[in-house]
Amino acid sequence: MAGMGLSFLSLRTVRRELAAGHMALLDICGMPIVGKWYVTHLSQKKLSPAAQAFKKFLIEPAEPLNEAWA
Repeated sequence: MAGMGLSFLSLRTVRRELAAGHMALLDICGMPIVGKWYVTHLSQKKLSPAAQAFKKFLIEPAEPLNEAWA
């Protein structure tokens, strides 16, 4: 089985690779796997502007999905 690979990745993560034809999206019964994701950080630590922007980037697009799956 050398050279074979399998991975579960967010569709957002591989959007460009799919568009370029470098990866294939498989239609598998029982997919997608839906789960909860959390963004955490120490409450005593102030986030840098870059970290704040990254947190916003992660959370805002997920809010409509969270409401749809609730």
